[in-house]
Amino acid sequence: MGFDIDIRVIQFPNLFSSINFVFMYVRPLQKTLILILTISVLIITPDIIFSLFNKAFKVSHDIKGLILIIPLSIGFVFNPYRWISVFFISLISFLQIIQFSHIKYFGTQISPYSLHLMTSEMEDVLLEVGNVFLNYIYIIPTVIIPFLLILYCAGKQRRKAAFGTVILFSVFMSVGIRLYAISAPRFTPNEFRFTIDNSIKTFFGYWIILLKNYQVKGYKKYEIIDLKTNIPEKINIVYIIGESVNYKHMSLFGYERNTTPNLRNLAKESNFLYTQGISSAIATLPACKFIANAICEPDNVIQTSMDTTNLFKLAKQKGFKTFYISSQSDHLLSAIGGISYIDIIVTKDSNTLKCNELMDEYLFEILSLQKFEDRNFIILHQRCIHSPYTKTFGKDYKNGNAFKGSNNKIVDEYDNAMLYNDYLIYRMFNFFNKQKEGKFYIIWASDHNELMGENGLYGHGHGYLLPETADIPIVIQSNDLDFLGRIRDLFRPTHYEIAKHIAGLLGYEVKNPNEEKDVFYISGVDYNGKCGYIRLRKDPVAQKVKYSEDKDPTS
Repeated sequence: MGFDIDIRVIQFPNLFSSINFVFMYVRPLQKTLILILTISVLIITPDIIFSLFNKAFKVSHDIKGLILIIPLSIGFVFNPYRWISVFFISLISFLQIIQFSHIKYFGTQISPYSLHLMTSEMEDVLLEVGNVFLNYIYIIPTVIIPFLLILYCAGKQRRKAAFGTVILFSVFMSVGIRLYAISAPRFTPNEFRFTIDNSIKTFFGYWIILLKNYQVKGYKKYEIIDLKTNIPEKINIVYIIGESVNYKHMSLFGYERNTTPNLRNLAKESNFLYTQGISSAIATLPACKFIANAICEPDNVIQTSMDTTNLFKLAKQKGFKTFYISSQSDHLLSAIGGISYIDIIVTKDSNTLKCNELMDEYLFEILSLQKFEDRNFIILHQRCIHSPYTKTFGKDYKNGNAFKGSNNKIVDEYDNAMLYNDYLIYRMFNFFNKQKEGKFYIIWASDHNELMGENGLYGHGHGYLLPETADIPIVIQSNDLDFLGRIRDLFRPTHYEIAKHIAGLLGYEVKNPNEEKDVFYISGVDYNGKCGYIRLRKDPVAQKVKYSEDKDPTS
């Protein structure tokens, strides 16, 4: 029944002779373990080979990916039906070829929506494939040869069992069932996982999109216009992403407790600006996507799957050295994007013990080790003031109990964390604002708000899709007074507007043909629009903002 493939017709005599020699002189159990290990290595071999041709692509070091790879290897070793192994290997090979082609072309791993777009515009895709085929042809043997070797190695296992077949199907179906349960459109590729993990999830996500009849909005593509401006030879652009900051608890904005004494001192300087802003989302992950990619619409899944407007990409194209330094975990990089354009990446996961000890002071330790160049684009990402507020302090901070006695323990803890955050921000600004030559731009904006009793609610972790959850502070210091003037002219600037102005500093205009004057959005807990969002319209003349819940930003 079925069909069989005689792998011996492919001539790799030295390689196959070596494999045969190893398996002739080991015991059955040892042989099985070696086979499982060998196939596991072969599964990730395409990633390794692809990285040799694409220096910007980084092979995953996340051991969580082995949760998928090892069961797959066991399934291939024990599956008694060769045609089933051929089917799965062919499917995975096809997905991986698409995956690596997408990475090479767009710089990002493929998402369910990217695959959906490819199938809906197949004629255009095939035309472009014809144009670039010779530059991409090496991807085919990069994937095919290791997977043919998997098929060959699996054939060396004599003791087969039906549970191997069950494992193969279970691995695939468990991915599909989980995605179906959590809503596939919320899946976004994790750039720190092995590509096979993202490829399989994208495959199922694509079919679930079809089954659930999710509609991809027909937004027009953003344009990136090179302004051909003369960027200063020496320039530092620093974007500090704050965490869960409520401006109503900052004395800089009139709060009765002196929670931001250092920022109040900085505010006396003419090159300092602070204002109330509006976040693009109520949670960190989606906010990171909109902050770093200058995207307006909360369900523009095509734009979010590309890196055309990514600030790291734009900076790199203009000769900047790029940095992403964060005291949060590296999973947020899947939203930040542009990984292949970041020269230096350091996150909490780079040294978890040290980061847990120093908290946000970890950022200063990493900064002190960096070699900066004349042009630098830097995103720093804080953990303070995320709850629990009493756990945000570095080990040497001694003033963590300055505020007490308000009859609200949560508020006291939050205000003490705010005082510590003021100390951190002041240090960050002072690290960069001493530049003697060229231009410097230091922008600090919170990712979202942290409710402190507004509407009787506290925190943000319950997914409060409320306008108040997007009320954020924005603080900027720069020796470019014209830039400060342009920001000052904005009424309650949004993440999107700030990102567009940063793109301008990098020498580009982000032209969004979908943009509607004074209309912006606050996304829910994802950046695909499937968890709701709020549409808002700013009235700069009346100094008011009108909010309305809206499931369709094109309406």
